[in-house]
Amino acid sequence: KNSKLVVIPNGIDVCVPKVKSDSALLKAIEGKVVFTVVARLHKQKGHEYLLEAINDLNDCLPDAIFILVGGGELKEKVGDYIAVNNLHNILCLGERNDVDSILSKSDVLILPSLWEGMPNVVLEAMKHRLPVIATKVEGSEEVVVDGETGLLVPPKSSIALANAIKCLYADSDMRKVMGGQGRARVVDQYSL
Repeated sequence: KNSKLVVIPNGIDVCVPKVKSDSALLKAIEGKVVFTVVARLHKQKGHEYLLEAINDLNDCLPDAIFILVGGGELKEKVGDYIAVNNLHNILCLGERNDVDSILSKSDVLILPSLWEGMPNVVLEAMKHRLPVIATKVEGSEEVVVDGETGLLVPPKSSIALANAIKCLYADSDMRKVMGGQGRARVVDQYSL
């Protein structure tokens, strides 16, 4: 071990800001378990596997809603998949500047990336006490403690994503515990 080297991880402001709520969004998610994805619509982010998982679960999770935040080159392809498969439980919000507000109304963050650096959105979600479903890729593995602050699944596996979604959908106590542990981890290790 070289004592001259020190790793300084990304840091975030861990204070949860007071946010103005989007009344239309609040109405759409009322009474639902809200799974949110904040990621540009790009192959790297693994949306295709998430969409397959949601499609497989379509009849199993009547009180779930999935929010996709982000724009990008796959916008049309994602929209077409949602329309063809009649996935009424997905809201595509496009690019937004009120991510804190959306996260504050969410129950779980999903990041199905095929590769990552240091995903700041995971830190932001943990700040808001959200458990995280992420893929076992470098970056996400460093932040999410599997079974403690969220669930890690293999990349490119819609089946594993579906199983993780079902698990957290069914267990509000697990969501609360993981969210609290995630908040403690981000404050302890990733605070500015």
